[in-house]
Amino acid sequence: MSELSLASPELDSRPEHRRESRISYRMNFAMHDVELWSSNVSKNGAQLCCPAMRYSSLADVQVQKMLVRWTIPTTNVVITAAAEVRYANACDDEVLIGLEFVSFENDSKAAWNDFIDRLAKERGELPN
Repeated sequence: MSELSLASPELDSRPEHRRESRISYRMNFAMHDVELWSSNVSKNGAQLCCPAMRYSSLADVQVQKMLVRWTIPTTNVVITAAAEVRYANACDDEVLIGLEFVSFENDSKAAWNDFIDRLAKERGELPN
């Protein structure tokens, strides 16, 4: 298993294989104590936006999997998940970081899936 570095915008040459639809939604996430926000979410991942100036605080991370924490909007449910960085691409003055959630703490995956299903239904989208 190769290690990934957030120091380079060209993190991973593996193709991304989405298993479910992404839903455009902005919410806060924390990764290594850096506050980020999503541009889209799904049951198994999210794309996070990181201002380029804050990205340097993540650049020393040399692990393929990291913990990410967020609260489901309009609830008090805090989610902590191990996530694998699938890509990190510079885009204007920010870096887009694609995460795949690989495991959830405390059986919180069901709560996250319920939120994604509700969000998809509200927007008339069909979740996978």
